[in-house]
Amino acid sequence: LRSSLYLDKGCEYHVAMDCLSQLESLSLSCVVYGGDRYQLDFQFPLTIKKLTLSYFRLPWSKMAAIGNLPNLEVLKLLKQAFEGEIWEMEVEKFPKVRFLKLASLNIVKWTASSEYEYEDQYYFPRLQKLVLESCDALQEIPSCLGNSSTLEIIEVSKCPNCTSSLEEIQEEQRSNGNTDLKILIS
Repeated sequence: LRSSLYLDKGCEYHVAMDCLSQLESLSLSCVVYGGDRYQLDFQFPLTIKKLTLSYFRLPWSKMAAIGNLPNLEVLKLLKQAFEGEIWEMEVEKFPKVRFLKLASLNIVKWTASSEYEYEDQYYFPRLQKLVLESCDALQEIPSCLGNSSTLEIIEVSKCPNCTSSLEEIQEEQRSNGNTDLKILIS
């Protein structure tokens, strides 16, 4: 399902899609008329497997509505889907996400709360592919991605400042026995 939302300035919106119990793939884009400030809350169906968001300009704190979806496998956050310099993952674990793409976001630091990094409680425990594109200011990627035993490839394009984080992740992967991790930078 592909959909666009048209929002007016100063309004509060609650987008409840949890009744769509057969929905597995959703691509949402937002167009804001009359300004850029509004309140928006999502309630996604638990069946969702693929989710793409763009132009919502949501604060990173709203990620909790997505981060614990039990069947989500593909997540694409594109073109100002979220806004803010810091995304600190806390309660969201992304338990089944295999593919994650962040593109054209103004994020500077992407971190993970260390109190949740125990045994099988890692963030993105099934992540296979991470794509970072045109996140020009991004300087930090969470080191906990180095603990993912399933990580196969990281593709980075137009993110000139995240090299040291990528090196830390690759080193952590090597120390865990994964010497096959590919990091492609262009």
